[in-house]
Amino acid sequence: MRVLNSTVLLYSLLILCSCGEHFNLTKLQSISESPPYVLKGEFKSLVSLGGNSPQNPRGTPLLLNGQLYGMAQENNGVIFSTNPSGSFPRVLHRFNGPDGSYPSGSLISSSGVLYGMTQSGGANSFGVIFSIKSDGSDYSLLHEFDDTDGSYPAGSLISHNGSLYGMTSSGGAHYGGVIFSINSDGSNYNLLHEFNDTNGGNPTGSLISHNGVLYGMTQSGGAHYSGVIFSINPDGSNYSLLHEFNGTDGSYPAGSFISHNGVLYGISQSGGANSSGVIFRINPDGSNYTLLHEFHDTNGSYPTGSLISYNGSLYGMTQNGSANNRGVIFSINPNGSNYTLLHEFDDTNGGYPSGGLISYNGSLYGMTQNGGANSNGVIFSINPNGSDYTLLHEFNDTNGGYPSGSLISHNGFLYGATQSGGVTNYGVIFSINPNGSDYTLLHEFDDTNGSYPSGSLIPYNGMLYGVTQTGGANSSGVIFRINPDGSNYTLLHEFDDTDGSYPSGSLISHNGFLYGVTQYGGANNRGVIFSINPNGSDYTLLHEFNGTDGTYPLGSLISHNGSLYGVAQYGGSGDQGVIFGINPNGSDYTLLHEFDQTNGGHPTGSLISHNGSLYGMAQYGGANSSGVIFSINPNGSSYSLLHEFNGTDGIHSSGSLISHNGSLYGVTQQGGVDGSGVIFSINPNGSNYSLLHEFNSTDGAGPFGGLTSHNDFLYGVTQYGGMEGAGTVFVLE
Repeated sequence: MRVLNSTVLLYSLLILCSCGEHFNLTKLQSISESPPYVLKGEFKSLVSLGGNSPQNPRGTPLLLNGQLYGMAQENNGVIFSTNPSGSFPRVLHRFNGPDGSYPSGSLISSSGVLYGMTQSGGANSFGVIFSIKSDGSDYSLLHEFDDTDGSYPAGSLISHNGSLYGMTSSGGAHYGGVIFSINSDGSNYNLLHEFNDTNGGNPTGSLISHNGVLYGMTQSGGAHYSGVIFSINPDGSNYSLLHEFNGTDGSYPAGSFISHNGVLYGISQSGGANSSGVIFRINPDGSNYTLLHEFHDTNGSYPTGSLISYNGSLYGMTQNGSANNRGVIFSINPNGSNYTLLHEFDDTNGGYPSGGLISYNGSLYGMTQNGGANSNGVIFSINPNGSDYTLLHEFNDTNGGYPSGSLISHNGFLYGATQSGGVTNYGVIFSINPNGSDYTLLHEFDDTNGSYPSGSLIPYNGMLYGVTQTGGANSSGVIFRINPDGSNYTLLHEFDDTDGSYPSGSLISHNGFLYGVTQYGGANNRGVIFSINPNGSDYTLLHEFNGTDGTYPLGSLISHNGSLYGVAQYGGSGDQGVIFGINPNGSDYTLLHEFDQTNGGHPTGSLISHNGSLYGMAQYGGANSSGVIFSINPNGSSYSLLHEFNGTDGIHSSGSLISHNGSLYGVTQQGGVDGSGVIFSINPNGSNYSLLHEFNSTDGAGPFGGLTSHNDFLYGVTQYGGMEGAGTVFVLE
């Protein structure tokens, strides 16, 4: 184990090596032992990105008139161009929010004009459709989404018979996204289809036109909630489900179809035998769905962008996997034979590819989100046989204790917060690479802008959102957002007791709004459920707890089948806590279960949804009064005790369970051989409870929050232990 330590803050990365079902702990070197790891005094905050070179490119580059055009998400985002040689990069437009922010997908060209979309921004903050000339002039807003007609565009536009077609990932009558058409001058915006979950939800990638019909995919919805393949006529008629993914044949499709020799080819981000994604083909009438390749980490995992067809072969990229786990470029024959690794990214030459490849003059071109000399991504070229990988452009750039909540994985980094530390000792927001490198302070709380962060950060539309337990104008906590690079920290709401105080757990996003709970405040000072727009407007009290229906809600809400579910630590008939459900508009608050100690007491963390049931943990109660793991149906029926902790196998659960590779994983604050807490796994039916690791203080103590799954590894934090006793960050391989 290498323990990452400084005079200000200790973080540890525990490397737990898998050997079958057994895990071994190995020692890591302290970073304070010798350069370059030594960190003196206060850590430096991350500076804002800037300059004339765009940062963090997204999508697939567009080749037009001998130039490459693309978009990047620096600040609100930019449109840029560069020569195929990588020389003369130029920013054509910088988005400013009202004219769009965080570009989505890739640019397309029609009659010498560039068209594209942004994920957010515009008058309603739900994204825009825009046009711009290739020289950067005449930027025009063609449409501003308003949620009822779609929100948060997905993929790229396509041009078909003189009109532009596209999709949004959310919005519409059922909040599942829409398919739309619009004229190139911005007139005649038409809703062609509104997704409703049963027929697909949250479309991904772009539409394609094949034989006069439009084809596409959704990331969710369908019979197995794993996404669907659909077709629709350009006038909106004859919407048809061609295939519903079931996990074993792929799940959560990514990118767009390609048509090759009359057959449609695509990829899914996960699913398949190794849960790392698949390559598939299907006939346009929905027949002959065939798996061509199942990814397995060593040859790539989590494919990104879309396939391309070139000289009779298919080419694509994965975001992760391979020797360096930074993604790969691959080729494969259309019949599934000859899968070949052409290039493995290693950060120095790029990492975590974004979008897809394009072919030009016998070479393939693409971009990565990260990597390169400045870690802000690169543009590259490569020959179709894998030779002559060349960096064309490298996008250029310019420390807390007692971690809170769980880590989150976002764009190849782990993000988290600590409850103390920083210059004023009110806590910090930090980022760290999954390998333990590049620990960076993004923000230091100072009480006026919040103090003692609660729960976990959440990524939403390219920004990170969170809450603090206290601080702000009324010392009752705040809701905030911040860019992943540490810039633009913004207070969205300051609690004042009447509208809640001391927020608990994490925010969640649902249908374009953020939802959360506070432990105190409201009319009865027993906590509230609230919603708020991501821009900070429309803060709304949905429910004020009164004791009989729960007291002191804890953890985070979850969204399941259109309703919100959560737990309160106290309240109910025995004052041992409750499980509840509520509609997103605040109606139909329902008590699903009241704890009575024998079946558990004082639930902790958040519920999770797995295979149609809700799962959670209680800190106390059960046969040994050490806490329990439970399941319950969303209607409140079939409450079941899956495991009762006994001390040696853990005491007092912390955080929430997570579902990973078909099993449930979690941590306890105490128990185990040293009494410092454990990591465990259990089957959803309650069988095969297993201790994966028992903490011993030197490697951490009192795990806090839950585990996070990233690239088949489990990450977490402990509040105490480690060389300085201030907590650790760990990984379980």
